[in-house]
Amino acid sequence: MNTDEPFDPRDDPAEARAFRARCERLVRELPIPVPFDERRFCALYGKQRGRPIALRPWPLRAESRQAVLHEFVAEEPDQDVLYGFVAVERDHDVIYYERDARRLHQQQIVAHEASHLILDHAGSGLSRRDLERQARRLSPGATIRHVYARNGRRTRAEYEAELLGQLILLHASSAGARLAASEPQAAELLEFLEGTEGRDG
Repeated sequence: MNTDEPFDPRDDPAEARAFRARCERLVRELPIPVPFDERRFCALYGKQRGRPIALRPWPLRAESRQAVLHEFVAEEPDQDVLYGFVAVERDHDVIYYERDARRLHQQQIVAHEASHLILDHAGSGLSRRDLERQARRLSPGATIRHVYARNGRRTRAEYEAELLGQLILLHASSAGARLAASEPQAAELLEFLEGTEGRDG
């Protein structure tokens, strides 16, 4: 199946339902921490798959927008703005994500990129020369895959990664709510833990 072809779930509802059911099964097997922490999730999943995953925050949006303005001034500068990508190194994978995004958006980006790895998407490289240069400057020896950019195109791979990423975050949120309801002091503890996540950058 070509995951780089355009895909709209409304064109094949049965296929979309079947894929969602597959994602729900995958989510039950993944080591999703509650409350959700993207670094811990990637560390746990990297251990589960036997290949480490590193996270690297970077001002991707500002740098990619600057490149677009330099080379594509005739186009809308926000049409292709880089938010995250996977760099495949020799012995590990690196997820680069937007340093200056809100915390929830960062978690969405990381969950999305991790989902490409979970689903074993081959990736097809970058669609824009400027974004390719930006990505390769950050990881010159890596194979670049799964660019998460805001644009008008939606491939099957992007749809699949977006859905699985959403379900990962929803699972953590739902599990946290169930724990808070069943344990008298759990809600207070979860709120404290969520407030301390990510303070070290």
